Amino acid sequence: MVVMGLLSLTGYLQWGRYFLALAHKITFTLFIAMGQLSPFFAPPAPPGGSSASAFDEQQLQRLEQLAQSTEIETGRLLALEMAPLAGDEAGQSDLKGKVRGWLVQNTIRADPEVRDALGRSMQRRRVGAPAGAR
Repeated sequence: MVVMGLLSLTGYLQWGRYFLALAHKITFTLFIAMGQLSPFFAPPAPPGGSSASAFDEQQLQRLEQLAQSTEIETGRLLALEMAPLAGDEAGQSDLKGKVRGWLVQNTIRADPEVRDALGRSMQRRRVGAPAGAR
């Protein structure tokens, strides 16, 4: 107890707590990183006596489970984003319509043929204007 009182007077106790908290965070971060990266460093080997098609079937089942869990998580995130409009049917339909229109417009604008046609049209229309002028 006396040692802690002396350390707190000198300021070392405060730095010790800081370094301990930092070491704690670094340790947890490293464990999480190792858990996330371990499948990349040690890919699963096919079981000893079974054929490659059985291993492929297992991989396919794992992929299907991953796709299903991703679909569920996406649904949850969408429900979370739509929470402010939970009781407002008109607001939800308006939002869905606007998002649908935005997706269509972005798809059309991203098409290389459409972009080239717009560029050629603007070039013909504005022969004397500098590039980027409106």
